[in-house]
Amino acid sequence: MDQGSTADWIEKLKGRHILIVEDHPSLAEIFRKILGPYGVRISEAESGKTALKKVAVEPPDIILLDLGLPDMNGLDVAIRVRRNKKAKSVAIIAVTASSDLRDRCLRVGCNDFILKPFAASELLARMSSLV
Repeated sequence: MDQGSTADWIEKLKGRHILIVEDHPSLAEIFRKILGPYGVRISEAESGKTALKKVAVEPPDIILLDLGLPDMNGLDVAIRVRRNKKAKSVAIIAVTASSDLRDRCLRVGCNDFILKPFAASELLARMSSLV
């Protein structure tokens, strides 16, 4: 995959709204540190229900979606986002430690899949390719 240059990522991601759906504060912090320098607007949700409420109020440009949430499966979150007419075009990147879930993620409507652990450059390249 051509991951482009940092300048390309900055240009494509600048001003975009990213919703981080992650129940582990340390990983959410890693996402914030990776994305912070790129001029994105970040919002966060620690559960699927909170994520769905935020998407209903203001759909983001991209959702970084952990699949192992405390209240519901991340795949269910993706399915519900796709059913929301206001959010159908939101890019969803599933983030999980299980490579076995890749095909299911794509079938339910995720645009991409990132396996934990991941490189910051991989995350930024995949995000910038979706906007």
